[in-house]
Amino acid sequence: MFFRTLLLSVFLLVIKHAQAQSTLPSSIQHQVESQDVLVMVLGQPIAVADVLPSEDVRKQMREGANGNYAEMLSFAVDMNASNKVLEQLLNDYASKKGIVADAQLVRKFIDKFGGENSQKNSRPANSAHEDNASPKAIEEIAKLQVLKYLTEKSLYEEFGGTVIFRQSNPQMPIDAYRTLLSQYSTQGQLTFNDSELEEAFWSSFKAPFKYIVPAENVDFSQPWWL
Repeated sequence: MFFRTLLLSVFLLVIKHAQAQSTLPSSIQHQVESQDVLVMVLGQPIAVADVLPSEDVRKQMREGANGNYAEMLSFAVDMNASNKVLEQLLNDYASKKGIVADAQLVRKFIDKFGGENSQKNSRPANSAHEDNASPKAIEEIAKLQVLKYLTEKSLYEEFGGTVIFRQSNPQMPIDAYRTLLSQYSTQGQLTFNDSELEEAFWSSFKAPFKYIVPAENVDFSQPWWL
């Protein structure tokens, strides 16, 4: 009986996976099945399956796609791949430079953005429901933000160049990013196999830029969020 139940469970999981895969546009499904590698970073592959949005996210995209689901999903895959490339290369740069998250800055970030949640989570739990943002999660976010700031500060000090404003990053050393990424590319540590992704990736680091921070206003002496 147990064995039959186990087989049934496995069968249902296989069916569920097949159904989820069948909802993918044919072009992307083919890439997933073929294990297509979009880009090689530091000798490691980033495949389509590695950057495919979750089933829940894909469901939301389908519901609001208005017939453009394939295009939207392809864009999301490219964005996720680009972000993964940046994350891995910036982490490598930070590691080589010995950059680590400063404990004082981490504390200041938590005090500013996570103080209320931290206080809530420090109270004894009175029910089965817990706050979504746990102290540990807030601390991880703080460490990532501090590490990003220190890494970008180092990039600007080393390479200089144009700094731009983006909603997600009010002070982004865009020229320094491009210089670093070009170095990795020249060294063979960043190699694209997908020409469309490659073009989209590099174009995001090229002028014209919408909002340029005047050189006299560039200040990496402290994080923008302090």
